[in-house]
Amino acid sequence: MTSTLPCRADHVGSLLRPSRLKSAGADFEHGRIDSEVLSRIEDQCIREVVAKQEAIGLQAVTDGEFRRSWWHFDYLAGLAGVELAESAQGIQFHGVQTKSERIVVTGQVGFDQHVMLEHFRFLHGVAGVTAKMTIPSPSVLHFRGGRASISKDVYPSLDTFSADTAEAYHQAVQAFYAAGCRHLQFDDTVWAYLCSAKERQAARDRGDDPAPMPRIYADMINHALKHKPEDMVVTTHVCRGNFRSSWIAEGGYEPVAEILLGETAYDGYFLEYDTERAGGFEPLRFLPKGDKRVVLGLVTSKFGELEAKDAIRRRIDEAARFADVDQLCLSPQCGFASTEEGNILTEDQQWQKLGMIVELAGGVWNSQRSAESCEAYRIRADVRRHDPQTANRHRYGERASPLGPRRGLSTRLSTSGLQASADSIAKTRCPARAKHLGTSPRRNAGHPAAEVVSLSGYARCGRARSDASALA
Repeated sequence: MTSTLPCRADHVGSLLRPSRLKSAGADFEHGRIDSEVLSRIEDQCIREVVAKQEAIGLQAVTDGEFRRSWWHFDYLAGLAGVELAESAQGIQFHGVQTKSERIVVTGQVGFDQHVMLEHFRFLHGVAGVTAKMTIPSPSVLHFRGGRASISKDVYPSLDTFSADTAEAYHQAVQAFYAAGCRHLQFDDTVWAYLCSAKERQAARDRGDDPAPMPRIYADMINHALKHKPEDMVVTTHVCRGNFRSSWIAEGGYEPVAEILLGETAYDGYFLEYDTERAGGFEPLRFLPKGDKRVVLGLVTSKFGELEAKDAIRRRIDEAARFADVDQLCLSPQCGFASTEEGNILTEDQQWQKLGMIVELAGGVWNSQRSAESCEAYRIRADVRRHDPQTANRHRYGERASPLGPRRGLSTRLSTSGLQASADSIAKTRCPARAKHLGTSPRRNAGHPAAEVVSLSGYARCGRARSDASALA
């Protein structure tokens, strides 16, 4: 399909929670306000954050995931047969650990009027541009805990689990479309973890074999996207972990790129590329030519210091060696608050980064940019491919660092020089939690799972609230 989504200037989804929202969440946990008051505060904070996104020029906006505690557990626990439970310890990141919660599959996985449909409807109602919904990928439900987190009584065979999960997501895609969603994003750390030798070994240690996982996950995703409406864009976001500005995995995309980029039915891929942990751009060669887009996550959401604009432009040039620049976009590498705690930077710094992305994308992919300008990017990439020594000198100037002054091809080549380079090349080349409140009877009364953590906020784990309607 031909689409303007994902946008040239985009962002992953989660945003830092304003202090007013955090205070309201704490007041609700301690019983100082009820769910109706909390929902009104959530509504207003979402209206404000949508307005801010639109004001800086973003053409696709989210609700900042303001009604969630986790980027993934909240949605997953809203599926039939899936529960949020206590765990012995939190998820270990470099130097920091999350809350001690986990997801367990206790029944047949299914999708039935998920509370986040109402979350999206609210967002859709207040957005003046495209409203994007983010949910975790089906692969996350399996990989996060592996076989040990999936009931063997319910699922003696993981093949049945995979089929049920894929079908639940197929129904979810259709349901979000019916709710008005035209840009749905599957957030997915799993593909990046499968690029990490350490994480693959961790999977083996818990009794899982990582070797067939890329194919299994691709099949699940493709079933979910089967019969996707033509005017709906479904993308994915892949990163190496994001909690309190820390991370989990490292390793380039090469081990999974051919299947991820070439054999999944996504319309676009938000890929982390803000540090050397993500490797080089070479795997982008597997992106099929056509309408699919890769959103380069070149701006970090982990820290507040602004990147050098010239360095980002050079990185886009480098990526264009392996994928057509017209199939590339720009964003942060991940959200600013994958959990309610958020990363270690200020709201002002967050908005400065997003504003810079809009500015940079406008300069590279301005809608009025001539075809000749597009061709100039392709020529720069081709010159580097055929004369890497000269390209490296031009790319980094006198400093052998990608952060050095922006000199050379991208600024020195005149129109005539570009044409000469093109002529030369032509001759040589081949043609998505509930807050943990213990086991409060107020929240767990009548719940069938004895160890399930109680829910809070806007039924943030996806269980419908009895006292108020769920919002976007």
